[in-house]
Amino acid sequence: VNTVSFIVTGGKNVGPNGSDGTTMRKALKAHLKLDQNKQPVLGREHEFLPMMNFARKQHGCAKIFFNGQDTMIVAGGSNQDDSLVPEVEFLGLRHITNWKIFGNLKTPRFGFPSIGKVSGQIVVVGGRNYSSSKSDKLDIDSTSENVAKTIEIYDEKIHNFRSAIISDNLGKTSLEITRYN
Repeated sequence: VNTVSFIVTGGKNVGPNGSDGTTMRKALKAHLKLDQNKQPVLGREHEFLPMMNFARKQHGCAKIFFNGQDTMIVAGGSNQDDSLVPEVEFLGLRHITNWKIFGNLKTPRFGFPSIGKVSGQIVVVGGRNYSSSKSDKLDIDSTSENVAKTIEIYDEKIHNFRSAIISDNLGKTSLEITRYN
């Protein structure tokens, strides 16, 4: 393997003179080449993918095999106005067209929620429900943050996300946060 690829979705850029920037809808696929010592070297090889439907920052993102192809899925996050983005959207990577809405989170969340496949099911977990301040700063050690405790699962019957239940066999239906002093 002489190259490694990764995809960057959304985020917030820096405005003029370091001022507050803009929350973005962009998606970019970049490629790292490996030098003769197998060390990554960032080159100028990249390609812009179609823009997401919603600008978002502090969202969850994962590459998941879904509907017979590798698929990029983004969940949650907050927009330019720091409002939570409930929509989950996806982009098929084999036949790239446009981002499509996958469903809506019952509990919108930001703060980098995790999204992935657990026991063959698409699951969103973690993140935060709301911000106690209008800041982009995320303090993982804070005791005052409101952690999103619900676990959400994509239900193919209703084509949307719902709260996990015991019969989903995830082992849990919600999160409990352990604090260490």
